[in-house]
Amino acid sequence: MTVYIPLNSFTIFPFCFSLLLMDEVKKRPTLLQALIPIICLIFLLSLNVFIYGEDTLSGANQIALLLSAAIAGIIAIRLKLTWSAILSQIVTSIGSAMPSILI
Repeated sequence: MTVYIPLNSFTIFPFCFSLLLMDEVKKRPTLLQALIPIICLIFLLSLNVFIYGEDTLSGANQIALLLSAAIAGIIAIRLKLTWSAILSQIVTSIGSAMPSILI
């Protein structure tokens, strides 16, 4: 039996749209994969403080951020995530934090 869902029902029943996308499997990182870039960033910033001491701001903070971002990018490539999926999550994250920033 075939069920016909008219196009205007997507506004009434948004879950119907997700039925059309069921074959699209969302890839999510494991907890360890999500923590690897954060642990790397903490390690590199700690190393920066150890090497430069009181002159930490003169050190390589940006390099640590770039290396951690590169590691996160490698993990995303291994999970076969598309750039549009990554970009939409970035926009969602910034959008959810924006009210707190504006206060």
